[in-house]
Amino acid sequence: GAGLSQQVERLFSSALARNHFRQFISQWLELDGIPTPNTTVLSQVNKAFLREDAIAELVDLVEHLIFDQNAGPKELFTSTLGKPNTSELAAVYGLSGPQLGFVSLGAKRQGILTRAAFLLSQSEEPSAIRRGVKTQFQILCNRLPPPPPSAPTVIIPVNPHGVVTSRMALESATASPMCTSCHGQINPFGIALHRFDGLGQFRTTEMAMNYDTGVKVSTPLDVRIQLSIQGRDKGFVNDEVEYSRMLSDEATVAQCIAGQWLSFGAGEDLRKSCAAENLGN
Repeated sequence: GAGLSQQVERLFSSALARNHFRQFISQWLELDGIPTPNTTVLSQVNKAFLREDAIAELVDLVEHLIFDQNAGPKELFTSTLGKPNTSELAAVYGLSGPQLGFVSLGAKRQGILTRAAFLLSQSEEPSAIRRGVKTQFQILCNRLPPPPPSAPTVIIPVNPHGVVTSRMALESATASPMCTSCHGQINPFGIALHRFDGLGQFRTTEMAMNYDTGVKVSTPLDVRIQLSIQGRDKGFVNDEVEYSRMLSDEATVAQCIAGQWLSFGAGEDLRKSCAAENLGN
């Protein structure tokens, strides 16, 4: 209600609010768990520096949107702003060099899920599973059970033949009934971001294996996917832009972020509370 909103405004206007909020961003998005890529792609880029730069950029961006632009949850998924102030980030974002302050990264980079910190994987290949799990946990507050001990750690397509894309391999490997209860929720939210590689670079093709010839071939990326949130069909999204915009309009997302913030301040899990729902609305 009004009293809760007043308390939130009071907290945000305090002298320690920014530092406290930066700590919240790190905890909410689990930034300590972001991997350091191990790849020769962009050989001129120090991957350890890239990881640290990407984390700093994401924290600075969310703080800037909330405190300086008075943005809400919607803008977290629609803003094209970034802070590519190092050579590492500039290379990932396809810029000629470091930029001063916040600049637009272009129409394809809408929202925090298209920033390098969210996209980084351990290899040059993106992890749709990791991205999907992070979205379910951190953006939708949907806690999924851990994978069974027998779950493979490497995605291997079932009975492959012809050209098999990474999406086809993922969907084939997780098609069994044992997998689909969770991967039916995980995979689509990672596939929607599949035009960003494991470093966060934008691409429209990938090198896919032709199992008939044993040769990899350049293949267009198909990221069109049907999404559902908490059992509600959200229809199809055609690319990362439509995906971000769909999340920006989703009440569950705003309520989840509000619940994460309340939980951080109270030191207890309030993600599914009435207070989170009221604040999110």
